[in-house]
Amino acid sequence: MKKIISLLLVLVFMFSLTACGEKKEKNEGEIDLEYYANLGQMPECKYKLGANADEVHDALYDYAQNADSEELMFNEYEKDGVSGVEDGVFSYFYEDDKKSDGIAYIVSYNKAYGFELGEIILTIKEKIGDVEYTEEELTKENAFFLYGVPEGTALKYKFKENTVMFIFQDSALFATAIYRNDFKTK
Repeated sequence: MKKIISLLLVLVFMFSLTACGEKKEKNEGEIDLEYYANLGQMPECKYKLGANADEVHDALYDYAQNADSEELMFNEYEKDGVSGVEDGVFSYFYEDDKKSDGIAYIVSYNKAYGFELGEIILTIKEKIGDVEYTEEELTKENAFFLYGVPEGTALKYKFKENTVMFIFQDSALFATAIYRNDFKTK
């Protein structure tokens, strides 16, 4: 009887190891974009989607007013039912009729998800790995935060609640955004 129980335990152990061996792991250097998208954040950014819009506004305004550097910037944005603030590195937007839902769109004009400005589109696709994406031309809807609509490409990774978008001009990374899938520009 002991031999049968020992044999069963060995078989259970072997099958449990086999199941672990089938788990797909990220390759070295790949970014777990889905993890950050589900959190609604960029790791380099202090605020995330859903943050209180008034608190973000006040914090950026106070920081710009009290900073020693004249290079700091504080701008407010209001157009077509969307409002926001920016500090030169990040822009934060919300829909005016959904302000209570907090920040719904964040744009980085600097490093985001470990990618530096100027990275080429192929490098980003490789480092993100086997995640479904769409590629489209920039339009006034998907690049509403840019002045005018420059020629370029948007690389979008859509997840359950949020989308991460990389914006390229001349195949080089120009900006990165994360936004709620229900965000609408008017």
